[in-house]
Amino acid sequence: MLTRLKRRIQAQPIGFGCAVFTLLAVCWLPLAWYLARSVVNEEAERYVVLVKARRASELNRVTDNLRGRFDYLKAAPEIIAHTGEIRRALQQPSRDAIDTGNRYLQMYVARSLADTLWVLDRSGKVLMGSDAGQPDNLIGTHLPQRQYFVDAIGGLPGMQFSYGTRTGIPGFFFSAPIMADGMVLGVVVLKVKASTLDKVIDDSDLLISDVFGVSVLARHEALRMRALPGAAALSLSAEMLQHLYHRNAVQALRLVPTQKPLPQGLFFLDGGATPYLFLTNHDPQLNGLRVHMLVPIRSLEALPAQQRFYFGLIGGCGLLFGAFGLLVAIYLLRTRGLSRQLALANRELRQQADTDFLTGCANRRKFDRRFASELARSLRYGSPLTLALIDIDHFKRINDVHGHPVGDAALIQLVDLIQQGIRETDQLGRLGGEEFGLLLPQTEIDGVLALLERLRKQVEQQVLPVAGGEIVVTISIGYAAVRPGDDVARLRARADAALYAAKQGGRNRVCREANDIIAPDEI
Repeated sequence: MLTRLKRRIQAQPIGFGCAVFTLLAVCWLPLAWYLARSVVNEEAERYVVLVKARRASELNRVTDNLRGRFDYLKAAPEIIAHTGEIRRALQQPSRDAIDTGNRYLQMYVARSLADTLWVLDRSGKVLMGSDAGQPDNLIGTHLPQRQYFVDAIGGLPGMQFSYGTRTGIPGFFFSAPIMADGMVLGVVVLKVKASTLDKVIDDSDLLISDVFGVSVLARHEALRMRALPGAAALSLSAEMLQHLYHRNAVQALRLVPTQKPLPQGLFFLDGGATPYLFLTNHDPQLNGLRVHMLVPIRSLEALPAQQRFYFGLIGGCGLLFGAFGLLVAIYLLRTRGLSRQLALANRELRQQADTDFLTGCANRRKFDRRFASELARSLRYGSPLTLALIDIDHFKRINDVHGHPVGDAALIQLVDLIQQGIRETDQLGRLGGEEFGLLLPQTEIDGVLALLERLRKQVEQQVLPVAGGEIVVTISIGYAAVRPGDDVARLRARADAALYAAKQGGRNRVCREANDIIAPDEI
């Protein structure tokens, strides 16, 4: 059976390949569609979560801002209700007293967020107002049917969204009773226009609904005076709507839930193609007002097209991978050996790039990189770090008298001795010529002296054979520890100054920063 199948494959490789490819396509394409939908849905849900968190924070900020404004507007009528000029004008309504009250109201309006202020007597008649003297003033007008007057005349503060009696301009009315000896003398009414509060809304996605669920404030004209889903205004009579909103009907705001592949919790607005995120914040201190955010997420409009794109990408890549799988396997097998050779070559090149070609220790490039890294770690975690600079004494004389090969041998011998005497975590590097740097992490400066002095003695005790005899090589060492606020240049400068002090002090010695020189015979 297997032999016959092999013969068929060898006889008709193209036909067999087409059959296998067709089978792979039949099995793979439905899976590719599922994967594409999963990827798109996950990305969309993640994006919506981020947008929701960010916009919810913004909604809370605006709600807090609006609550502060309303607290101020609520307090204003109560403040005016306790004003002596206003009370005297109600108790003794003479011309002078009323004129004084009008001027007081005008002054208050000029210095506040309010647009208009009135004072009504017990019958609901407007006796004083900040609009006194204007053509459309309400002086003498009776407003007993207004809910804000009814609440205040009953001894309670009131608030209502309504339209102006004469101007027809929408706004919010705040009222407070004027009391004297336990009796209500009249009512103070403050009006702030909707357009004035609209300036407080600094986000184009915000809207505010009243107690009946009608959006009374919104940046977009198309969203104003629209009833939100489930709003009580949809069940009010035409007469009541006319009284409240100067219209016989309010148009409902149609929010239709989206379907997959769009994430749940989004809506289409008024039959549009753009999905919206609808957020609501209910603050009890806003007297029934609610702050909403209707956020368009236009990037999700292309979600179906994006799913088709991912399907084409995933499906196409899968089919190509199946078709060329054998070719890739052969290619990988043939290039495995080349990859190993290349890795070895790269490793050798990296080692050569970081290693001094003569001594085998780190070169300046690697040392400086390690120096910067250890200094940053030390400053961040407060761990100790010491830098020592080592220089061969009279190195030029060695080269001039005995030749450069002897000088090279001295460098190699020095590196071997130091490498044997330090830890694996320490870093020795050739900084140039006969100067070396020794980096000692996790080492307090008070504990460095013994190590450096031991290294100095080992170098001094090791003779170097030359033609006709042998010579003794000595070294000078300067070291410094990291301080708060250090950088590479500052720490190196202090260590270099210590090395210079060791040189000036007679060489073949260890010198600590701040000119604390340690002579060989002091140990």
